[in-house]
Amino acid sequence: MGRKPAFEVDGYRLQWSNRGWKAKWLEGDIEKSASIGVGAEIPEKEARPEFLKWIRARKAVLEQDQEYTVGAVVDLYIKNRDREGKRADKMRAQWKALEPHFGHLQPFDLALEQRVPGRKERLTKCHLYAVERHERQGMAIDTVHSELSLLRSAMIWGERHGLIGKVHVWVCRKGEPRRAALTED
Repeated sequence: MGRKPAFEVDGYRLQWSNRGWKAKWLEGDIEKSASIGVGAEIPEKEARPEFLKWIRARKAVLEQDQEYTVGAVVDLYIKNRDREGKRADKMRAQWKALEPHFGHLQPFDLALEQRVPGRKERLTKCHLYAVERHERQGMAIDTVHSELSLLRSAMIWGERHGLIGKVHVWVCRKGEPRRAALTED
């Protein structure tokens, strides 16, 4: 028996994975995918309306002015934290590491998944950043977590202030806690 045809709308295909429902589409020769925020336990019939909402939201983001890049939103967020009297020194240092990877992107690009040569799973740009910083550059996982948390906080702030639409930013887990007990030595 053949495979059931996928639910497809305007070039976007709804696809189930064990992590949850995803939208898939082609951009040129590259297949892209993104989570639509619906768990794998939900039947397709119930995932379809969320899929259609996701498509409308993506189209709205693509059609809007695209005035705010990730870099612009993070800069505004850090300036806002300064105005509120928060110490933003650490944020600026974190942004210095993040900016070459994310500053030029549109916020929606943060949630897009892509196939990576040599890996089975598809990874977001945030996943790729974590792999690069931790595994290849040797940065502590807590440092990477802290940097990606800044990115997530800035995107949530941008959404709440009406600058951008809702964006999912993946953040790696924290490392193991350090031992805080003092010894005689």
